[in-house]
Amino acid sequence: MITKIENYYLNQTIGEVPDLKEYTEEEYQMFEMAGYKRMLENEKIFKGKNVKFAKITWDETTIGSTNNKIYKIHLQFITQNENLAKSVFKTTLNYLVEQMGKYSEHPFLSKRYIWDAPEGNFIYEQLSKFGNRCINIFITSSSINEQRRVE
Repeated sequence: MITKIENYYLNQTIGEVPDLKEYTEEEYQMFEMAGYKRMLENEKIFKGKNVKFAKITWDETTIGSTNNKIYKIHLQFITQNENLAKSVFKTTLNYLVEQMGKYSEHPFLSKRYIWDAPEGNFIYEQLSKFGNRCINIFITSSSINEQRRVE
C-alpha cells in the first residue's frame, strides 16, 4: 500500500514536517458544519502544500494527526472540465493499480476504489456536485484502530 506522498507519510511526527499550517478555529468550525467531527485523541488538521502524485499536481493537501503523528493524508483535485477530470481519474487509477495491484473493493456504479492492507487503507474516488468534479485520495493509517474515540 502507498503510505507516502512526497514529504508526507503515515505515522510521521508532525514536527518533522515544516510546511504544515494548522486549521484556524474558523476552519475547524466550518469542518464541523460540513459534517465532520474530530473524534480522536489530540486530533489536529493541517493544510499542506500542493503535491505531485501520479504525474498530477493536486490542488489541495490536508493532513490529519493524532497524538502528534500523521494518521491521514488527503489529496484533492477539483475541476469543472469533465474531460480533464476523466483524464486525471483514469491516469491516477492506472498508476494506483500498477503500484498496489487490484483494489479490494469497488462498489457497483460508483467511482470509488479501496485498497486494504495491514498498515491502513487507501481510498480513491470521484464525486460530481454543482458542476465541479472532485477527485479525492484518502490514505489512513491502521494505527488509529487502537485508539479510543473521543466523544
